[in-house]
Amino acid sequence: MNWQHHYATINGIHMHYVEQGEGMPVVLCHGFPHLWFSWHRQISALADAGYRVIAPDMRGMGQTEAPSELSAYDIDHITGDLLGLLDHIGVECAVFAGLDFGAFAIYDLALRHP
Repeated sequence: MNWQHHYATINGIHMHYVEQGEGMPVVLCHGFPHLWFSWHRQISALADAGYRVIAPDMRGMGQTEAPSELSAYDIDHITGDLLGLLDHIGVECAVFAGLDFGAFAIYDLALRHP
């Protein structure tokens, strides 16, 4: 696997994400209580198909910071994390795929930030 692990401060938290490949960005958002590794079979396949795959540990899970306040897990914060990740990697748009909780996050992202 040619996964590259990255860490960055995004939307006020320390976030971990894995990246592989080049091309159109595809962001894979896992569910609860999963990690980026939920996508381990898809990451390399998509990268081999010509995509830049980014799989973050979502807020409060894995190696991404878990704020203690319940209010830090609202729609604004979760979608802010995804927008901040795009800003951090230097792209304006991406294809998003979500599993479980991650699907709700990307639905809200599409609704609030088309």
